[in-house]
Amino acid sequence: MQAFCVPTLAAQIKAAYSLPGVASVRTSKKQVSAGSSVIESIRAFGSHSLTFLVQVTQRLTELTGSKVATTEYAVTVTGSGTSWQVSDIELATAGNS
Repeated sequence: MQAFCVPTLAAQIKAAYSLPGVASVRTSKKQVSAGSSVIESIRAFGSHSLTFLVQVTQRLTELTGSKVATTEYAVTVTGSGTSWQVSDIELATAGNS
């Protein structure tokens, strides 16, 4: 993911997964997750940033069964030319405009 995210966001994602108990629960329940996403619209744009509203669907399978959840996020990319990286991800209702 480091090629797609700014270093600070990659570090935040790594730290969230490393929280005590998170990885061990995923391992003990034999959780497997698959996801897909669709860009719904552009929320904001400027010369060096774009914010998209993205609908993310996750299918989580574990020992006890599976479930599907859909959540909308605001994803901001920053850069220029052919060099763009994700710099922020927020729930769409939280802002990020």
